[in-house]
Amino acid sequence: MSRYARGAGIMCSNPLFRDFLTATTGRPVPDADAAAAEVRNACGVLSRRELDGNIEAGREYLALVERFNDWLGVRNATP
Repeated sequence: MSRYARGAGIMCSNPLFRDFLTATTGRPVPDADAAAAEVRNACGVLSRRELDGNIEAGREYLALVERFNDWLGVRNATP
């Protein structure tokens, strides 16, 4: 398992990432398996392993992580 696939596995275990996916998809993402399904859907792959070999899927994954980081920043911003 390479960089993006490993990172996606770690992200899917993160409760804040699951909250982000729930907030942005409008679907409940209660656990890592549901998060993995959302990541695969967002990146257009059948397996997270494809994130490492498919350039476009890798880009989509990076964009998803960027949106998550932006969401975290807004969520944690103080007025």
